[in-house]
Amino acid sequence: ALSWFPLIAYIVLGTIGFSAVGTLLASVAVNTKMNEVMLPILLFPVLTPLLIAAVKLTGGALQNAPFSENSTWLGILVAYDIIFLVVAFWVFEYVVEE
Repeated sequence: ALSWFPLIAYIVLGTIGFSAVGTLLASVAVNTKMNEVMLPILLFPVLTPLLIAAVKLTGGALQNAPFSENSTWLGILVAYDIIFLVVAFWVFEYVVEE
């Protein structure tokens, strides 16, 4: 039977990370001359580790893999979320001023 709690938790963690990174980089890119080109260029390489971790975790959750197989990816996802949430709050005033 599929365990829904890990799947929902991984989706929420991935969404938080995606939103934190996207919001931070969008606020940086909006002040550039070619912001519609700059945002994907900035966003794609930064989001790649987050997307890989989220895909591995959801795949493991759908296959009912033991937690020990997913713990490394979960650590990466949680660390990524924490780092970018802290950085976003830390540099928010500076980014908005420019």
